[in-house]
Amino acid sequence: MYFSDCSSISDVLDNLVSVIKKSGVVCLPSDSCYGFSGLAFDKHAEAKLQDLKSQPESKPLSICLADKSDVYKFLKPSPILDIFIEEFLPGKLTLIAESKKGDMLGVRVPDHSLMQQLVRRVGAPIFTTSANAHKKPSCYSIEELKQQLSDKFQMLDSVLDLGVLEFQNPSTIIKINDKSLEVIREGDLAPLISERFKIQ
Repeated sequence: MYFSDCSSISDVLDNLVSVIKKSGVVCLPSDSCYGFSGLAFDKHAEAKLQDLKSQPESKPLSICLADKSDVYKFLKPSPILDIFIEEFLPGKLTLIAESKKGDMLGVRVPDHSLMQQLVRRVGAPIFTTSANAHKKPSCYSIEELKQQLSDKFQMLDSVLDLGVLEFQNPSTIIKINDKSLEVIREGDLAPLISERFKIQ
């Protein structure tokens, strides 16, 4: 399904939710660029995404949540995590920390109404990743994405095309290692986080 406006946002969301619940992969605007999303922890959706992006299976996917209070459902609590949740979420930040299962998990709570509504309607976390082919630049228009993916663009189950998006820096990615922090990718929040935690 292809949508080119949000005049009937409820219908658009209904379609996206239906696709995601059936292990499909959708493309829609995020808080930075266009992004791909599907049902988190769904092996069929993850495999389809990896094929679509031509990326290795080993590359981890971050999950997207609607509310910052939901972070504690997936990540082990810690004083550092508490500070991030209270002071920097929702926002353009991906937190990688130890999950309740014992592995490392990336979590996002975007300050983006469309993404929040989508996650709430799905009723479960979704994965989120930039819309682009592996090792290619993030896409700010669907035309750009079509050029990158070529024939694989047809693999997408639903697309919300809102034209050319205004350029935004990608999210800041922070990895919480026990009691230390590592900046994996700098974004708009990186200077504030570095100052808050005195990261050199």
